[in-house]
Order: sequence, then C-alpha cells, then structure tokens
Amino acid sequence: MRKLLAIATLLLLFVASCTDDWRYCTMTGRGVAAEDTLYLYGLDKRYEYVDTIIADEAGEFEYEIPIDTVTPMGLLMPSGCNMVLFAEPDGKIEIQPDSLHNGKWSIRGGVLQQKYDSMVALLAPLGALKRATEVERFVEHNPLNEVGIVLVRRYLVEATSPAKRNIQDIMNKFGGRLQDNDYIVEYKEEMQQKRSISNVLYSSVPVFDYTEMDDTTKLNNKRYREKYWVINFWASWDTISLNHMREMSRVSKKFAPEDFTMLNISLDHDTAAWRKAVMADSITGDNVCDRKMWNNTLVKRYDVDRLPYSVLVDPQLSNCRYNVQAEKFESQLDSIIKEHKEKRAKAKSKNRNNKR
Repeated sequence: MRKLLAIATLLLLFVASCTDDWRYCTMTGRGVAAEDTLYLYGLDKRYEYVDTIIADEAGEFEYEIPIDTVTPMGLLMPSGCNMVLFAEPDGKIEIQPDSLHNGKWSIRGGVLQQKYDSMVALLAPLGALKRATEVERFVEHNPLNEVGIVLVRRYLVEATSPAKRNIQDIMNKFGGRLQDNDYIVEYKEEMQQKRSISNVLYSSVPVFDYTEMDDTTKLNNKRYREKYWVINFWASWDTISLNHMREMSRVSKKFAPEDFTMLNISLDHDTAAWRKAVMADSITGDNVCDRKMWNNTLVKRYDVDRLPYSVLVDPQLSNCRYNVQAEKFESQLDSIIKEHKEKRAKAKSKNRNNKR
C-alpha cells in the first residue's frame, strides 16, 4: 500500500511539474467586425498549432496562447492581412487598427515583437539586395535572436524576388540552440538534397506531393512538365479570391489540357466549406486543401502574404511570373502558348532533320 501511495505521489508531482511548464501569452485586440473570425497558427514544426478566434459583438477579441517558450506565430485577420507575432510566456500582445496607415494594424508586444516590427519598417522601402544586406547584418549582431530566423525566412528564402545570397552561410551565423531550430535544420537538409539531384528542372519549383480532391489522384512536379500551369492560392472564406478563381476557371477552359492546367491550393481549414465552394463554382484544375493554411509548402516558397495570389510556371518548372492578374491573363497566356508551340514544332523539325 505504501508503494502505491509513493507511486501515486510521484505521478502527481510529475503532472504538477508538467503543468507548471505550460504558460500563456495573452492576446487582446479590437477593430474588426462583430463576430469576425481570425486564424492563429504556428510558424514552424516546433509548434504546429492552428485555432480560430471569434470576435465579440463589439469587434473585440481575447485569447490565451499556450506556450512553454518564445514562439513565433502567424495571425490572419479577416481583411486578409497576415501578421507575425512573437508570443512570450506570461507576456501580453495588443492589436488594434493603425491610426496612421489605413487597413494596417499596430502590434504592441514584448521586446522581440518591437525588434521585429522595427526591422520590418526598415526593410519595407528597400529593394531585394539592400533587404538581404540588412537581414544579414541583423543576424551578425543578434546571433541568438529568433527574430533573425523569421527575417531570413521571409526576406531571403521565401521572397518572390530573392537577392543572390548564400543563405546557408547566413544561417551558419546563428549561434547556440538556434542551430537546432527546425526551420534551419530542414533548410540545410533541403539544400543538401538539391545538390545531389542532377535534374535541374526541379530547381525553381520545390518538390511537392499532394492528393487531389478525389482522394486518389497524386499530384507532384512530374505531372506538370511539358505544359504551362498556374498555382492559385485562395480560400473559400475570402470573397475576392473566390471571384478570382471563377475568372481563372473561365480562362482555363479556353485552352487545351495538354497546353495549360491549374493547381489550386486552398488555405481553408474547413475542408467541407472548401469542397462546397469548388463544386458550387465549378473551379477547374487540380484542387488541394491540406489544412496547413499559411504553413503549406508552396505558400511559404512563394511568400504568399495575401489572397488571391497566382504564379505562372513554364513547362520546365522555372521562369515563374508572380501575382498573375486574371483580367490580363487570357491574352498573355494565348501569346505565351502560341510561342511555346512554335518552339516545340521547330525543335521537332530540327530533330527530324538531324536524324536524316
């Protein structure tokens, strides 16, 4: 009996110690519409967390983020604005409309939040090359600061027009425990794999593996070779991106499947709402919803920070054109495909002549 009591006591102490390690960051905000929905999510595998926050009738919200260490988070506002937050144990974050910039938000948080926001303000007016220089300088002076990882990721790795920099050299400047950060470890492993792959066709579009809406069709890079294709990022809860998808679907129907197709990646978390929107609006192409929202591989690769967002990729899976506009796309695609067919015909003719 004494042994049982002793074991029970140890279990209680263990549970109590685990509970003590679990702490909270309190987030409050105002300025959204009544009962609007916000999405909170983790930015890396260390904290794969997704939850919804519902504003009250006054457009205010409050939420406690369960964490055990400083954690970078993403917050998607109803307007489509996507913000980075640094949640600190026992910390507080206040979010409200920016009185100086219409449609933007001001964040009041801890030291890391202030440092990140000041860097974003510094980088905003700069070109890609100067941004890269400033980010590298920040890492050199702050090798133990997690803000640097988010800056490298956003402005170097996932930038739509990245500056030519040896990103791995910059990552090597992080010190201590940050070298074990999931994002840095995964990036280095990915670069190592790319060095061992001789097929350069896959250098521009990262390797991906999805399952289509029918739950049977496998979607990967090989499926889209030899044709032009567009990657559409959208969500059923975003009216503007839904209209964009309707227009893109209309355009895609005018071209032969062997010449052009679309990969539509939804940032929905509710798969039922996603399926309903696809069926109701007859959205053509390959439709995917992996429920990772802003943590989706291609969302990160193309630095998608708003919806809708479309990327045109050529038959060699390179030469991407970013942020394609539906209203201008039809005429552009028509001339692009004609040019591609002419090149392909000339190449075939040349091969025939060489064989003779």
